[in-house]
Amino acid sequence: MTIRPSRCQAHRGERGVTLIELLVTITIMTIGFVSVISAFSAIEIGVNSISKDAQLTSLARQVGDYIESEQFAYITCGSAASYDTALQSAIPAQLVIPAGYTAHVILVAQATGGTHVVSGVSGSLIPIGGCSRSAHDFGVQQIEFQVTTSGHSMLRIVYKRWN
Repeated sequence: MTIRPSRCQAHRGERGVTLIELLVTITIMTIGFVSVISAFSAIEIGVNSISKDAQLTSLARQVGDYIESEQFAYITCGSAASYDTALQSAIPAQLVIPAGYTAHVILVAQATGGTHVVSGVSGSLIPIGGCSRSAHDFGVQQIEFQVTTSGHSMLRIVYKRWN
């Protein structure tokens, strides 16, 4: 009996991985990896923007509530500059605004007559002092203010009534 030495014979169709197949695989994996990293980056940018908007909303509510409160004085025939000066002096003492955020009064509109509703109570506007020959301060002012931080800002309007 003769023993044949066993040889490794390559079966048809069983070849190794070619260099081109390896390069195509690496390219596909690289594209997938870059896509995943880009998605995480976009999510991080979105979360950061939402966080700033939430902070601005909170600060705008705080500033608006303070302007409407009795602690913030009504300025007869007040201008945006006079209210902004009062707001800036109140910020370190009464309001907590983080570094990098600012709040400014940018517009004040006076009521010119008619009737108004404040806290659900309606009545005639009563002149409380003369602003000029043609206009009076009727005791209600619309105050527009802006809270800002780098690249983001928020405008709000509140109504200040004479107390």
